[in-house]
Amino acid sequence: NIAELTEVAAEILRAKQNSGKKTRRQYHLLSLYDVLEVAEEKIVIKKDKHDEGKYVSVIPYEKIFNVVCEAHINVGHGGRDKMIHNLKTKYDVGRYAIEKFLETCEVCQKKKNKSHANLTIKPIISTNFNSRGQVDLMDFQSCPDNEYRWLLNYQDHLTKFLFLRPLKTKTANEVANELLKIFLEIGAPSILQSDNGREFTASVISEMVKIWPSLKILHGRPRHPQSQGSIERSNQDVENMLRAWMHDHSSKNWSLGCYFVQFQKNSSYHKVIGRSPYKALFGVDPKAGFSPMNLPRDLLDEVENEDDLRMLEEEHMENNNLQKELQSDVVIGDLNNMILMEEMEEQHGMGEVVDGHKDVVEGVIDSIAENQEEIETVVFTNENTEKMSTQEINLCITCPKGGGKCILCQNSTIIEENRQDASRGQKRAAEKMLANTTKKLPPIKIGACVLLPIDKIDRGPSDMQNLVCVVTDYKNGVYQIGCVAGRIKSWFNRPDLMEAKQAFLQVDDVPEIFISVREAVHSLSLFGGQGYFKCSCKPAKKQCLSNRC
Repeated sequence: NIAELTEVAAEILRAKQNSGKKTRRQYHLLSLYDVLEVAEEKIVIKKDKHDEGKYVSVIPYEKIFNVVCEAHINVGHGGRDKMIHNLKTKYDVGRYAIEKFLETCEVCQKKKNKSHANLTIKPIISTNFNSRGQVDLMDFQSCPDNEYRWLLNYQDHLTKFLFLRPLKTKTANEVANELLKIFLEIGAPSILQSDNGREFTASVISEMVKIWPSLKILHGRPRHPQSQGSIERSNQDVENMLRAWMHDHSSKNWSLGCYFVQFQKNSSYHKVIGRSPYKALFGVDPKAGFSPMNLPRDLLDEVENEDDLRMLEEEHMENNNLQKELQSDVVIGDLNNMILMEEMEEQHGMGEVVDGHKDVVEGVIDSIAENQEEIETVVFTNENTEKMSTQEINLCITCPKGGGKCILCQNSTIIEENRQDASRGQKRAAEKMLANTTKKLPPIKIGACVLLPIDKIDRGPSDMQNLVCVVTDYKNGVYQIGCVAGRIKSWFNRPDLMEAKQAFLQVDDVPEIFISVREAVHSLSLFGGQGYFKCSCKPAKKQCLSNRC
């Protein structure tokens, strides 16, 4: 403080005047500090070890705030590094004091950028194919391919199976036509989720609902891409894969390459569902002709006609049957060992064990030989097939009467299993996202001061990026907040809010009136807020009479 610093200055002056022996404290002070007299004021300065001509002033605690505040304003409310660089040549101020001051600056809190953490509160989970479809447009106007300037990306939310279609324009009519072509191939989804509804006009949506009455158009929250996170990540992958395809083929024809990228994307492993989108939809791995037969490339290149292909398939089948026989011998050997151990535990006589063992083994071998077809049928059955009713199985006229399944029914079971596994993968990913959100964003208590990031469309160019608010209520996982202008009408999720470092506002300071975010920014702005108002009413003869906008 000031008293201690005055005492240190006096001690240094006495040490300098004393030509005799000095105390240890005086030697220490003279090695580090000196006193500078300016206008009858004694200022303690700290010497520079490397340069005797450089020094910085030592200031008491009572003056640190004023000095740091002045430096902070001089650098235009800059950050920590700018302030350190500005102060290090004048004053001896530590980094901790600067960081603490920045936490108390309300202006810096208001202009702080929003953190872009990948956090989610309510992830979307689909249970069936075509229960939810997501669509978005990718902008290729800077690199057009003849008349094509846009790329449509439609994705099934469960299986992640996508369709890519080049578009000439962004008009709702052309987008709707391409979507209808996709829907007529795989069926229409129950919910069609678009990028906040900006890509479809109301007239096109109403026409699609007329064709499919069960179709529901889901519009995401404005400027809130959380519900579109899956399709947005898919867009990035498609852009990268399409860029690589054009580079490999030295071609600018991305309107053709998008179909190759569509197949590559659908046949690639997806981390969330634990399999490729193709297998999640069809139950089998994708094939490109007869290449996925696990044969050397040189053998496949020698195939020229159907006869060569048939011979190759027969050899491939024989090799598979030979492997199955070897596996059956291994299974029988395991059965022999198990039976032998059980008999040895029950019988103490070695002769009786051997005789009993032979009889049992011969019975097992005869049973396997007589019921080989039943064993092959059992391979395709599992616990999930037991859930199917007998009536559903009997609907297929090609299934054996003995209770087995035909190839089509086996494929249906496999497809259902893959889709259930894909749904479980989505649930695991959702639980992981929720755990990550809870870890990084702990709950906020009522009465805590928070910062609400303001979108550019709701504020003017000179307005602050954040609105200082206080939490007034909490219900069902969402927060109600208020500012000095009143309570905000909307309720907000936890990722929408940032905790303030200091309590700039109290609950008692919030007026009991409800306003929108734009109205709050308008009332606190020096220039009247955003300054642009647009009517959202539909064009009609009696437009705006209800004042709903």
